[in-house]
Amino acid sequence: MNVLINGAEVIDVRRGNRGAEQLLRSTSRRLTSMGFQPAVTVRQVDPALRAEIGLKEYVGNPRLQALDRIVPPIDMRGFATLRSFRGVLDASGYALGDPWGPHTAHWLMRKYTQWSALGLKIVALPQAFGPFEDPAVRSAAKSALERCDLIVAREEESYGHLQHLGIDPIKCRICPDVTIAEGPREPASDRKKRLVVVPNWNLAKRTNRGKYLDCLTGVVEWGNTRGYEVVGLLHEGHGDLEILEVLAGVAQIRVVRDLSGWETKKFIAESSLVAAGRYHAVVAALSTGTPVVTHSWSHKYLELLRQFGVEDWLCDPGDREVTLRALTAVEGVDTSALKDRKKKLVSEIEDMWVEVGGVLTK
Repeated sequence: MNVLINGAEVIDVRRGNRGAEQLLRSTSRRLTSMGFQPAVTVRQVDPALRAEIGLKEYVGNPRLQALDRIVPPIDMRGFATLRSFRGVLDASGYALGDPWGPHTAHWLMRKYTQWSALGLKIVALPQAFGPFEDPAVRSAAKSALERCDLIVAREEESYGHLQHLGIDPIKCRICPDVTIAEGPREPASDRKKRLVVVPNWNLAKRTNRGKYLDCLTGVVEWGNTRGYEVVGLLHEGHGDLEILEVLAGVAQIRVVRDLSGWETKKFIAESSLVAAGRYHAVVAALSTGTPVVTHSWSHKYLELLRQFGVEDWLCDPGDREVTLRALTAVEGVDTSALKDRKKKLVSEIEDMWVEVGGVLTK
């Protein structure tokens, strides 16, 4: 039976969001292990990646919901219409909340309404939610989420936003990000003396761009002074690459731009220190026992660090001195406690997948 994966679109595997790719790979693998056929919306995933994972394509359009309702179930090799699906797993990561505005919330409400009308099971996989102070965002988000059979918040604060929104707690759970349990593990051999810098254009947009770039420049200079190979790792698209190119113009840094989702996690796992503003780069570091100074623009970063017991690794992206002090503090730190935290989190993830399987087969 087909199950649609929503929200993890990777149109170009070399330019797309590596976190989205990791979520897509993780979710596809789990669905396949349960006996389901994973699928994605037509033309929303790189053809080579789609073929590698073995994804079908949903042929339809949420803007033409009446058409999806009347088109009969068609399940041909590689393609399927919506009425041939059992359910939808939404792996958006973070799409419902004030930072993304009412347009995104309304678009998701439209899609959730379409799926619900066709009787599909809907599961919101572990993701961040909220806040919902904007009335338009609040209304659309509530309308969308009320149609779910299961909603999984990645952490406590997001769960609180769901309760404040008035979502039935019976259908809400807390479970950490699924990629913690997937992909490369901590390397058995010694790590390279390498400092990995992972920027995020969103931080430059939502904070002070000048201060953020100055902070990252300071990180690069700090690493060079201490004898690290400093590498700028591209984790998403043109915006992040533009920041890396700016850094390369003013400081000594090698830019790596062509790694896939799991390759980026492996690269981080083989390094000794990370400074990151990308959520799944932070996940990659924590889940492989790699110290990571974290720059944040949303509650999801602090909550992730809290799950691993290292809240003090969070820094203001515009504060160069605080960031450099944090790098000095975590350099060479014992990360064995991260392994114990990870075991507990992985157990929670496994339990969550069992529940998801139950929803899809009910």
